[in-house]
Amino acid sequence: MSDLDKEQAEMLRDLQQEGGGGELSNQEAGLVQASTTLTPSEYIARYGHAQGLAEYQVGGEDILSIFVYDQPELTREHVPVSGDGSIAFPFVGRVHVEGMTTGDVASVIKQRLMEGGYLVDPQVSVVVKEYKSKTVLMLGAVRMPGRYQLEAQETLLDILSRAEGVNLKEGGNLNRAKLVRVVEDPSGRQTKVAIDFDLRRLYSGEGQLANLPLKDGDVIYVPMADKVYVMGEVQNPGAFVMGDNQLNIVEAIGLAGGFTRIAAPGRTKVVRKDGGVERTFRVDVDDITEGDGQGFLVKPNDIIIVPESFF
Repeated sequence: MSDLDKEQAEMLRDLQQEGGGGELSNQEAGLVQASTTLTPSEYIARYGHAQGLAEYQVGGEDILSIFVYDQPELTREHVPVSGDGSIAFPFVGRVHVEGMTTGDVASVIKQRLMEGGYLVDPQVSVVVKEYKSKTVLMLGAVRMPGRYQLEAQETLLDILSRAEGVNLKEGGNLNRAKLVRVVEDPSGRQTKVAIDFDLRRLYSGEGQLANLPLKDGDVIYVPMADKVYVMGEVQNPGAFVMGDNQLNIVEAIGLAGGFTRIAAPGRTKVVRKDGGVERTFRVDVDDITEGDGQGFLVKPNDIIIVPESFF
């Protein structure tokens, strides 16, 4: 980048690398793309809450604990569900449990014990000891991105809490978060939809419609906030979050503490990548401050360079 000297170029590279934790790989970017984008209210009106996991359903690799009241020889605290979705239980044999609730599993075991003549009216209870069959993926500017096992009736807020919330250092864009999932229409056809939500409203309790129950395969994405880079003869060079409103060049330089005493505001440059092409604009900031104060509007990832005065 010809408009940056070596020291500035190294600083810019360091700043961009520091913010890299919230950037998505090409594969991850594909996961958050969807053919349809909806608000939470539009999603609920079209699909209802049924497209979320209302009650946990057992799946392969889960670990169950099965208790038969007053029958310690039948009680099993560690019963793995095999990859084909079945378990083995004394006197009952193999039982296909995938897709069942724990109450359903208990009912099936009770019925088979009675049908086999082993017990008259057994009291059976089943709980999930370890949740392993269903996962959701958390991406972007959160403190702990990654894959999470889905437990019981967890919601969007539950998983955000487990991911320890938004990484403020990354500058998460709270009003552009999204939940991406595959849904089925009445004909059984599957499609991928993105549900946009505002994290600030969700955290404040105003946007509770967005606190949807989660399902296996959901992807939650919190994008990084838009940033502008201010380099050169300013008090505090660095990367700065732009916020929700438009930002002009004077305001951007103000975020960096303003000019140093040897700055040349009239020769300020803005380096911008537009459609993969790098463009450079020369901006006389003195003219802007003496005029209406609006002037040149910056865009995300713009690099503002304030040179040193010749004298």
